[in-house]
Amino acid sequence: MNGYEELAQEMGVEAEANQTQILATEFKMVEITLITKEQRFSQTQESKIQEAWNKQKEKAGNNLWNDPMASLVNFSVNSFGGLELVLRKSDYKIYVGTRRRRLIDTDIIPMDKNSSLPISLGAITITSDNFIVLGLRSGTEAYEDEVGLCPSGYLDPSAHFLKTELKEVISVEELILCELYEELRMQTYTSKAYLALIQDMQPMIAVRLVIPFTRYEVEQIARINFEHSRLIYIENTTSAVKRAFREYRFTPHALAAILCHLFEEKQNVSKK
Repeated sequence: MNGYEELAQEMGVEAEANQTQILATEFKMVEITLITKEQRFSQTQESKIQEAWNKQKEKAGNNLWNDPMASLVNFSVNSFGGLELVLRKSDYKIYVGTRRRRLIDTDIIPMDKNSSLPISLGAITITSDNFIVLGLRSGTEAYEDEVGLCPSGYLDPSAHFLKTELKEVISVEELILCELYEELRMQTYTSKAYLALIQDMQPMIAVRLVIPFTRYEVEQIARINFEHSRLIYIENTTSAVKRAFREYRFTPHALAAILCHLFEEKQNVSKK
């Protein structure tokens, strides 16, 4: 993405931005196909997955569940501006047992060979008085005490779907609404825009949501759960975000998504 690297350098986070990979941009919708072919692992890999899971259970205790997930097999952006995702069923145990920070070779299909690449969602949530809502992570087994997107969460193909007359359709919109309510106790937003598909240890769909509440109203509405110790509000300006990058540690996904958001806004201003 031309200009993204320059913006990261301008913001003083070039090294951090290089930890992530921008897989796709400029899409306006997400279309998901869930294939029936399941992941297969060798007996040695299965043993390693179970061993990693047992260790994680000892550390996390009651805050660890083996939830269903959907792993990325392939993706493309079609001529109509649709991000087409090919996914297959996975779960959190497989992800814990195979995850590592890595870049994806998009020429190798399936992309999730020998590992799980569960799709997640992360939102740049902007209040009506122009503040970005973020959360300080706590009680989580990854990126604790770092600033993350709020809301965010993994796609569960058994829960995030819409029923049509012919079939059930896996829905990113359903995921957005579920996470928005779970983390901020809201059931609505005023606008939505897709920003990017971003890879860290797994791929995340980054969106921008504008909500019809001020930051003070969010404080009254939102419920702090075990994932966040508190909400953080950063003015939606380049200078304020730059200061925040110096003050806090951000998760790789959050940092990359914010850069994508600022980059797009900068482009929109230059076009006017």
